[in-house]
Amino acid sequence: MASAKPARFSLRTAVAETAREPFEFEGPNGEDLRLPHASCLTLRQAERIDAGELAAVINELDTTVADLMVDLPGYAIEQLVTAWLAHAGTSSGESAASSNSSTSTGRPSTSTSRAAASRSPRSARRR
Repeated sequence: MASAKPARFSLRTAVAETAREPFEFEGPNGEDLRLPHASCLTLRQAERIDAGELAAVINELDTTVADLMVDLPGYAIEQLVTAWLAHAGTSSGESAASSNSSTSTGRPSTSTSRAAASRSPRSARRR
């Protein structure tokens, strides 16, 4: 009795057939706006968001949304990103857009503990 060969996975088919509803929201002046489903971000875009380049990635996705975001207060941007991620079924701790501080400061945070700063990367990994 010969075993059946499993079907070959096609990434092309998966990408083409997996539709994700965009995130639609109301802008500050009542306008209808949208961003693509957050799970449709590329790995490169997700990494750039983690590196503090949220504005640049949003500009790639939708220039209208990017233009209005530059004039929004930080708390409104945080709420928008949180709602966008919730729409995709994730939270800020699980996604590329997890760093609130990198969005506002544009640089990574620094260590405030001497112990954390002096610990070698090798010993930190063992913990």
